[in-house]
Amino acid sequence: MGQKKGKLFGILAMCVVSGLFLVQTAFSAESKKPYKIGAIFDISGKASALGTPEKQTAEMV
Repeated sequence: MGQKKGKLFGILAMCVVSGLFLVQTAFSAESKKPYKIGAIFDISGKASALGTPEKQTAEMV
């Protein structure tokens, strides 16, 4: 009987923790602003043949 109560308590505890995690992520997603990520590309000079396509690819993504 004691093992059944232990398993039931463990399952219940995992459900509560999972529920709290889901509620927390749902509310935190609304308040966050998007991250701005910078990059440096060689768009002039000797390496511009590679830098210009890299810059254009980053803008597409």
